[in-house]
Amino acid sequence: MKKQVLLLLVAIAAISCGETNKKKSDKTNSENKEFFISGNVKNSPNGMVTIFGSEFEKDVILEEDGSFETTLELPYSGYYNAIFGRTPIELYLEQGKDLALDIDLEQIKESLSFSGELDKENQFLFNKKEAISVDYRELFSEEPKEFTKSLKDIENQLNSALEEEDISNSDFLESQKREFFYQRASLLNSYEPNHTYLKGIDEVELPSGFYDPAEKINLTDTLEYRISNGYKQLVLGNFTRKSEQMPLNDSLNESLHFMKIVNEKYPESFAKNDLLKEVMGYGLKPDKHLDKVYDVYMENQTDPELKQQMEDVYAALNQITPGKDSPTFNYENFNGGTTSLEDLKGKYVYIDVWATWCVPCLNEIPYLKEVAKDYEGKNIEFVGISIDEDKAYDKWKNMVEEKELAGVQLYSGGDAWNAEFAKGYRVQSIPRFILIDPEGKIYDADTYRPSDKKLRELFDEIL
Repeated sequence: MKKQVLLLLVAIAAISCGETNKKKSDKTNSENKEFFISGNVKNSPNGMVTIFGSEFEKDVILEEDGSFETTLELPYSGYYNAIFGRTPIELYLEQGKDLALDIDLEQIKESLSFSGELDKENQFLFNKKEAISVDYRELFSEEPKEFTKSLKDIENQLNSALEEEDISNSDFLESQKREFFYQRASLLNSYEPNHTYLKGIDEVELPSGFYDPAEKINLTDTLEYRISNGYKQLVLGNFTRKSEQMPLNDSLNESLHFMKIVNEKYPESFAKNDLLKEVMGYGLKPDKHLDKVYDVYMENQTDPELKQQMEDVYAALNQITPGKDSPTFNYENFNGGTTSLEDLKGKYVYIDVWATWCVPCLNEIPYLKEVAKDYEGKNIEFVGISIDEDKAYDKWKNMVEEKELAGVQLYSGGDAWNAEFAKGYRVQSIPRFILIDPEGKIYDADTYRPSDKKLRELFDEIL
């Protein structure tokens, strides 16, 4: 299941390989599962906080003054997330305990504070990213041996930061050490695609044992999967890496390989259903494999809600398979006036859906400019469609000019992800590249990036 290149993949972490096999305390069967949480939230955009974890979610409505308090029936002790508008905060919660927090969403770093029985634990969670400073572009650009040494150094720094805290909660301390290790192992899983992308190379030679930390642990621990975000990312990254290394043909793609691995590794469980859910994200594409991926998913997914979600996604993607009429647009042109898809009929149209805040989008710009220059005069038009919000309109205009962006540059009107063209193509992540044929029909609703040499091979074939 081909994932987007994640330059900022910050998995969560824990100790060394041997220590990850120690028996973890199972607190999911505590007699008292209640957890009392309260707090004050300033500048909330929606007057609500959502607290969720594995098989758990609760919306809490704020009072007029921004305060809230509620009792949660926790299915397990461990890691959860609280969403304030669009702002996620990781929380550590234990059955039978309590926590209070104060936060101003306009100055989160300066305002967030905790009190209660788990105050020190949660303050450390929030502050630990400040314990070390990591430039992930620089990190993934390192050669393999240097990279593995840097990961170990990061793990050691995190452990040192934890030891300096006045925290006596042994369950939390042990879980954090595991999380630090999971981070190291997860970053190993994502090294190869990130390194080759940043270096502009096709492959990198890895030393023997490079993936050992990610391989020599139990990847089928259903309890750890439920309570640990880091372990979940490690399992997902491991299975994704292996699926991408398997051979592809007309009847098999990465998503089918991924589901096969999940079915072999996990019995019927929350973990299996949750992993299969990933296929609905980056793994399900409107291409020749769509029907088969859908059938295999529906055969193996047992969660009724997730099956219904797949039904909805499948129906939407069926509308943008090759040969179907393309969703249309008529947007403001940087050079003045408007440009519609109808205006471009008679040529292939290669569309880049992007935004000024999107770092991977900006990384593709040099490649896109080169491709556009090399195919100048051919029967193809290069179009950029910005899905920036209204507040970034001037930033979009300045960036188009400063970076001398190639082709036709359009602004989708400030509706961001809700722009009609983006919704029509079910754009959920960017950059997204789309190829439309001269008749205005879809050639590929999710085609190659400019940095992928396969794009040139495709253009040489059709132009």
